[in-house]
Amino acid sequence: MQPVKTPHTQGIYGAPPGLEDSIGGLPYWRVQNEYGGTTIYSVWRPSAEDREALAAGADLLLGIVGEPIPPVSLAVMDRDA
Repeated sequence: MQPVKTPHTQGIYGAPPGLEDSIGGLPYWRVQNEYGGTTIYSVWRPSAEDREALAAGADLLLGIVGEPIPPVSLAVMDRDA
């Protein structure tokens, strides 16, 4: 899977210093959520191989570096949304 720019993209988070060669930028947009805080979204596009694996019943794996773990969510997004 790769993060992708969308019409919603407002910026790109860069890699931490020293990791620029191994970590790409993360396109994102932010919105005010119903709790009075900020939610940051990024869109990830599965490759053909990813799509085949998901269709065959594979699971998604969410990796978070560091603790504490922030609240997260996963959802399916229509490309035209």
